[in-house]
Amino acid sequence: MKKVFLIASALLNMARADQATHYLLTFQLAPGLDITHLTPQQMAAFAGHGKHLATLQSKGLVVGGRTDETVGTLAIIVLATDAATAQAAIADDPATRAGYLKAAVHPFSLLMPPTPPAALVADTKLNYDTVSRFLIEAAKKMPDNAYSFRPSPAARYREDARD
Repeated sequence: MKKVFLIASALLNMARADQATHYLLTFQLAPGLDITHLTPQQMAAFAGHGKHLATLQSKGLVVGGRTDETVGTLAIIVLATDAATAQAAIADDPATRAGYLKAAVHPFSLLMPPTPPAALVADTKLNYDTVSRFLIEAAKKMPDNAYSFRPSPAARYREDARD
């Protein structure tokens, strides 16, 4: 039963992800800063920036990357989240706070979302088909008069009945 719940939960989360609001975060290297000639202080701020971006993965990072110019580098991140989290992603960034990056947040419509790996799609479909088959078979075996069954209040709230 727990496996069925986990699969259903995963499918629901995938559906929610499709409906999530997206934000485009842009990071522009501060004028005059050359990414190949950073001071130790600047390198520490950019290391913190990298760690900060890694934490954004748990908050809905969809895709991210940067241009290869050494001066005027532009980085773009697409975040599936709410406006407050997107704004906090900019405000909490160490390189932005230090003034080494200029950042902005823009609402963003993701028209071509990344394609999930084929193995994930195949596995999810297999799990969905299996759960669907079990539920349909169980529903067919259930007598019509049993659909009105409800546990008594005493059975419903027994502490040892919970799983």
